[in-house]
Amino acid sequence: MRIVMLGTGHATVTKCYNTCYAYEEDGRSFLVDAGGGNGILSQLEKAGLELADMEGMFITHAHTDHVLGAVWIIRMVAASMHRGQRSRPFTVYANEKVMRVLGTIADMCLPAPYLKQFGEPLRFVTLQHGDEFDVLSMRWTAFDIESEKEPQMGYRAVLANGTVIGCTGDEPAHAVNDPYLTGVDWLLTEAFCLSEDEETFHPHAKNHSTVKEAAASAQRLGCKRVLLYHTEDATLPTRRQAYTAEARTAYDGEIFVPDDLETIEV
Repeated sequence: MRIVMLGTGHATVTKCYNTCYAYEEDGRSFLVDAGGGNGILSQLEKAGLELADMEGMFITHAHTDHVLGAVWIIRMVAASMHRGQRSRPFTVYANEKVMRVLGTIADMCLPAPYLKQFGEPLRFVTLQHGDEFDVLSMRWTAFDIESEKEPQMGYRAVLANGTVIGCTGDEPAHAVNDPYLTGVDWLLTEAFCLSEDEETFHPHAKNHSTVKEAAASAQRLGCKRVLLYHTEDATLPTRRQAYTAEARTAYDGEIFVPDDLETIEV
């Protein structure tokens, strides 16, 4: 199993793509979020991931930088189904707000023959807090992160080998979600900027955290590894080194600060 980081930036970055990634295993893949536009198609192409090999996608919430790329994924998958090029299902997992957004955009913007694929074989599963499902060789549990700004889901995924991955969406780890995140092997979480740049990027006003705060959460939760993303793009040339150094001041485990299109073995 590997994570292919398709994008690592926040909503308005221009020097990298919005944060989204795919799990890839034995030639099959599953997408988590899709960025803010059809740039997702370019990122998938650069990463060597084919939509024909994709099982579906999990969408954390309905903000533009997470859900609009999903519209393009749905469009391309529905088109391949309409043309008879794909018959096996593609499943979208998300909360009710995301489903309403996707349904509205699709109804207004996609051709009628594509819409006929909705339901079967293009499936939409509306998730509630605590719902479980299986994708690839992973058992997923979706949970409501109890965001104050937008209905949003994180997840806990258990691999066949027992490795546990926890994702907080694009907000800090909230204490209410500790049962899903405590002691995970990998914590995937946002880190908007360095502490010294807080006055420039204002992470707290956007319900985000500094690198040190994200690292401190991983330390509190006892996570073995932390993967930091959803960052600003003004410091890309030095981001990995600087973010890792700051995270180390608050966290004892392994630290990963990936670039776009980087692959991480889990």
